[in-house]
Amino acid sequence: MPVHNVLVNAVLEANGAPGSSGGVRRGTGLRLVLLLMSTVLALSACSRGESGEPGPGASPAHRSSANVPSAKAPSANVPSTAAPFTEVTAPLDDFYRAPAALPPTPGVLIREDGLQSVQQIPDGASARRILYTTTMPDGALTTAVATVLLPANPPAGPRPVVLWEHGTLGIEQKCMPSATAEPFKLIPAIAESLARGWVVVAPDYQPDSAGVHPYYIASGLARSGLDALRAVRQLDGVSIGRRAVVWGHSQGGQSALATAAFDSGYAPGVRLVGVAALAPLADMPMFLKARGSTEQGQQLAAFLITAYDRYFPDIRFSSVVPAEIADKVRAMAGLCPLDPGDAVELTALTRDLGETLVIGDPDLPALRRHLVANAPDGKVPVPVLIAQGSDDTLVLPTLTAQFVSARCAAGQVIDYRVVSGVDHGEIIEPDSPVTYPLVEWTADRFAGKPGVRECVTSTVY
Repeated sequence: MPVHNVLVNAVLEANGAPGSSGGVRRGTGLRLVLLLMSTVLALSACSRGESGEPGPGASPAHRSSANVPSAKAPSANVPSTAAPFTEVTAPLDDFYRAPAALPPTPGVLIREDGLQSVQQIPDGASARRILYTTTMPDGALTTAVATVLLPANPPAGPRPVVLWEHGTLGIEQKCMPSATAEPFKLIPAIAESLARGWVVVAPDYQPDSAGVHPYYIASGLARSGLDALRAVRQLDGVSIGRRAVVWGHSQGGQSALATAAFDSGYAPGVRLVGVAALAPLADMPMFLKARGSTEQGQQLAAFLITAYDRYFPDIRFSSVVPAEIADKVRAMAGLCPLDPGDAVELTALTRDLGETLVIGDPDLPALRRHLVANAPDGKVPVPVLIAQGSDDTLVLPTLTAQFVSARCAAGQVIDYRVVSGVDHGEIIEPDSPVTYPLVEWTADRFAGKPGVRECVTSTVY
């Protein structure tokens, strides 16, 4: 079976603060924006906290907290300055090659190995990569790769797990986290997680036979995450418990929510106890209408239609994408934005599209039907945290607020945190204001504490 290759991509754009006229603002410096998983890697000089109690006079259905910052979070030796993200440099070696005969069930560990010599591991940790069986959205057996971060000196006993669902990094295997020089770079609260003895599991997601991964296809993304949790418990010499909390950012936020809502009988032995979605891309039709004409929107649309053309027989690339830009759109879908050369080419191709939209009409009946079906709006039986940056210009705060309101009206209990003064990438930086609240919320889930009993909105500073 050939090496896995997946097709769909994201955006890398270096720029200053949106709307800046030259004045200094929080987060200025080098900005690397990954489409729907953009990360602003810059300086921050703010002391932050959070408030989380329902405010007086709020309605029982959805209360809003008083916006009073709390004390600054304790230090976890997190550097205040993040280094620029590096290009894809780890080659796809034989580790990625699936055996000719697969085990008959999903969630089986096929092989494990250390990371490659060019790959960086955070201090105080060891790391492995795993190849395991999982299933496609149609139930067909396949394989996927995940990277696993292990605390160097964990406390005694089985360790709880954070399952990290990444945002749009690309859809070829060479673009995936396991194949980058810094596979854990874009995961929030790494130092804090290691300090608490948590294991972090980061799946790449799984490709189909043509190498295309199930981008924004909920059941495919959920299966690869749940099966990674099953496989990691089979590692030798590592005591890993059943409890897991799912984290995700941007498109990975959609994936995280979908994972938590997926059939509980699919992965016996896995016990999800919470899900945290940061700036989740929860409403794709509304996103395409609001941001589809931007460079980021055009790129996302290219990735999306490439995947949907592969997975859904009633959707055809040629019926959605205008013929005059079809070749450019196909080329965009094969690029890795973490590679400097690809990033330049991706930007050039996007600008060559001019004013012609990749997806001019998100309401085309078949397309909208699948987008709505893959929205992360299933009932989640565990506590839900959603955090959204107030200055996000990619996944707009209004869209996230509308999603939260609709889910609360449908009976889903959500702890909703608006993170003041941060944008789409800053929310997952090491010094993000939401880092400490996210870690404390997760620790409460592992401790078996209940979440909020009704929808609550609070502001984190």
